[in-house]
Amino acid sequence: GGLTAALFGARAGLDVIVLGSETGLLSETQHLDNFPSYVNGNGPEWLQVTKQQAIQFGAQFATPGVLATGIHSRPKDKIFALTT
Repeated sequence: GGLTAALFGARAGLDVIVLGSETGLLSETQHLDNFPSYVNGNGPEWLQVTKQQAIQFGAQFATPGVLATGIHSRPKDKIFALTT
């Protein structure tokens, strides 16, 4: 999912911002046993640990509330604008 992508993107030196809330299926999972190297944990713990790792590598997190998005007028610049 999104947290794994954020972690690997931030570790690769990319500018990463994660949009969304901390709810979802993993936040409600009480027994998590299908993630490599994560033994005897639950979803909320995994989310917390993975988010902290992503933050340590520079990922940023924003709560929902996006007002507008857009793409820069010159496609070769590949600039994506976000207004919150």
